[in-house]
Amino acid sequence: MTTIPGKKIGCVIYADAENEDKMSAFLRMGTWAANSFKHFHPDIELIAGTFWELGGHHNNLRSDTPFKNLRERCPDTYNWHMETYTLHNRQQNLWGINKFKIAEELIRREEFDKLIVLGADTITCARLDHFLREYPCFNCVHTDVDVITTPDIDKQFPANPDVICFNAKKTAEGMRSKALTCIVEQWDKDFDDPEDDSGDIYADVNGRPIERRETLEYGEMMSLRKVLTKKTTAGNKDHINNMPVPNVFFSYNANKDIDVWVGKDFELINDSNADQVEKLYVYHLQGGLGTKPSSNTIYTAISSVAWERPIFNTGHEFKGIENRRFFKIITGDSDMFDLVVEPGLSTERIVGTASGNIIERRHSIQ
Repeated sequence: MTTIPGKKIGCVIYADAENEDKMSAFLRMGTWAANSFKHFHPDIELIAGTFWELGGHHNNLRSDTPFKNLRERCPDTYNWHMETYTLHNRQQNLWGINKFKIAEELIRREEFDKLIVLGADTITCARLDHFLREYPCFNCVHTDVDVITTPDIDKQFPANPDVICFNAKKTAEGMRSKALTCIVEQWDKDFDDPEDDSGDIYADVNGRPIERRETLEYGEMMSLRKVLTKKTTAGNKDHINNMPVPNVFFSYNANKDIDVWVGKDFELINDSNADQVEKLYVYHLQGGLGTKPSSNTIYTAISSVAWERPIFNTGHEFKGIENRRFFKIITGDSDMFDLVVEPGLSTERIVGTASGNIIERRHSIQ
């Protein structure tokens, strides 16, 4: 196993939604993300978190779901979220910045040396060795790697905010991740006016202005882009040393046809000579699921797009069937390819212990 002796390493997966119906879908997807990560990383602490509340009970989720309310563990972020989530500047991209604020607070309060941040719509398919190592100095003016990034499917952004790893170090103010601090400060600066819905604040990848209302939809992705491309005001005193992982994760997401098969080491091996990536590390659903209005539309999008890719083609002899079996095992959800919206409390129909084992699916209590 690739790891760094003596380092405190964790992984943050954050799931939230505007209502109970959508939350049920995000908890289920998030449990795929949590279980699959834990399957390949039993030695790394998983923080599967949410700020979901029902009837004022801040830790009302089932005891066996991997997601726990982070109200007490991350009080700064929780209080900020509760005070600002109704403001205009957050409505078009309500949840994205929370995962970075949570990661920043966990590093600051609990002194993590390294935190991986994964989206709730990711499925980890191998050990993430590229994140779990120390890189030598590749810029001798700036010796520390602050962030390890993977490419985003949208070329205007230099990194995927849902598959990223932040490194931290001791400072005069305690443990800090320079990259995370700058991203959070940049977001606060860019979106501090809750009423302003106009003005050309950003430029697109070709330098053309983008109106504020459009940038609000991207949320934390714009702040991450500005910090990594040095077009930042909040972090201009700091050089962010970025280690891109070239093409390793980007080659595999729900928006691209891929051809892999289960190998002898229970990993998905690439079957295409044209692609230099040897195996599938993360399957990112990446379907704009947070913008869908209901659990039904989320499940429809997954079933009609992600599950229809060649990787899951059951018409292919052995390959599609074995690949589906692989995903069922690592997510712990034997029904993931037969998504059905069920009535009842979302917290009563979620798979989960983040153990990586097959978990019996429970039906809601009527």
